[in-house]
Amino acid sequence: MINLSRIKARLRFELKASKKAIRDALPEMIKTLTNGLTFLIYAFFISVGLVLGFFFTVGLIRG
Repeated sequence: MINLSRIKARLRFELKASKKAIRDALPEMIKTLTNGLTFLIYAFFISVGLVLGFFFTVGLIRG
């Protein structure tokens, strides 16, 4: 006979452990994602500025 109470207790233990791991890791994950998003926004604006500056310069040269 399979002991279902032991399996249930083990599943509860694993669920509690995974919840604790997620709760511990979540702030670090959010911080990392925020840093990555900030970097992408900065890179986007810098690249837009470079492209617009290039076309502005070409427009001035062609005059």
